[in-house]
Amino acid sequence: DILKCKTDTVFDGESLLCSGRVNVMPWNKLYRRELLECEHCGFQDGIQGGCEDDELTLRVFMKAKRVMHIKEVFYAYRTDNADAVTSQPVSMKNVLGYKAVLETLYALTEQYRGHKITSFFKRRVFFYLSELYYASLVVEEKEAAQKIYVALKERFTFSSFDLKLIDIEEQYIEKIRVLGESKKAHFRLNLMRKAAKFYIRTIMHRC
Repeated sequence: DILKCKTDTVFDGESLLCSGRVNVMPWNKLYRRELLECEHCGFQDGIQGGCEDDELTLRVFMKAKRVMHIKEVFYAYRTDNADAVTSQPVSMKNVLGYKAVLETLYALTEQYRGHKITSFFKRRVFFYLSELYYASLVVEEKEAAQKIYVALKERFTFSSFDLKLIDIEEQYIEKIRVLGESKKAHFRLNLMRKAAKFYIRTIMHRC
């Protein structure tokens, strides 16, 4: 998606996360040094699989008091790089990366409980749980990965409606992404998943 944002407008980090106008990649950002110099402010050791970007962005943006979006294009990002992290097969590195981001999201959810930002955190939790579930079905260490998934899923507080959305996503991942069954054969499941995605991206995302 193309992220549209008013140029030369100053936000605080929380408001910008809520707006949905920020991506997680570090290569298109400039940070004040003091935001990264404190303990546990930079990239965390051991987080790989591309998850280190999201984990860092969540923590730093929640600390940032002033953020400005610059409209000019300074960087061209190659999407056909076979050596990129996102082009590599799913492995336990991804599983542990998803685990780290979900643990950070849990800590932020607890810290900011009752704040409007928690709806944004929940959306990210849903996204990473789905990625973790898919990884747990395809990595070689399936048993260990599935234990991690179940433990993290149980750690968060979900309503019965939230759990239904998660169940729909799990069915979709298992039947269509992993087993390769057609969407046409699972018309009802595909329709429910589209409705769930619409809800998560619109109604749930509103901070």
